[in-house]
Amino acid sequence: MVQRIFLAYFVCLSIANAQVSCMVEPYKITIIAPDGTPVSNVKVSLLDQNNQVEITYTDRNGQIDAGQNGCVRASFEYMTTDPIFDKLTTLDLILIQRHILNLTPFQNNALFIAADANFDGKITASDLTDFRKIILQINQTLPSNKSFHFAVKESILTNPTHFNETNVLLLPFIKNDEVVVYYINMGNIN
Repeated sequence: MVQRIFLAYFVCLSIANAQVSCMVEPYKITIIAPDGTPVSNVKVSLLDQNNQVEITYTDRNGQIDAGQNGCVRASFEYMTTDPIFDKLTTLDLILIQRHILNLTPFQNNALFIAADANFDGKITASDLTDFRKIILQINQTLPSNKSFHFAVKESILTNPTHFNETNVLLLPFIKNDEVVVYYINMGNIN
């Protein structure tokens, strides 16, 4: 059996403030998996109005306190040496197939993104084929997609298949002084 080792380092999401001034109340950023599990050790770069960058990492609860430092932009990066698709199983394929057949539709919008292997905005049999090739070790990467995505929770509530990973406006997404961001590992449905 071939061991798959990946070094993944992506700038996956930038949240930007469209306002000219930095009149942002202190806020917190929480990064979670679609099942609500916190994601720790995500590098977060916060840019303030003086072009000063503060770099921090999410704690074991998947949180950082952005204060007012991220009033211009907050960028997220994740680095791992773990095989990204090691958690992809046949059960994930069954759950995707059950969704396609409308037997058990997804209830969480982040799962629509996770199941869209070719990133065409639809979940079809071709997505199953791409994931199956990963499981069988025919391919080590998805041909038309990244291994994972970050998405602001509120940005995928209405249209999960056409979310925008970059230049998302920050101010509308702050709810109760918090921005919730999903870490979506492709193919990981169960």
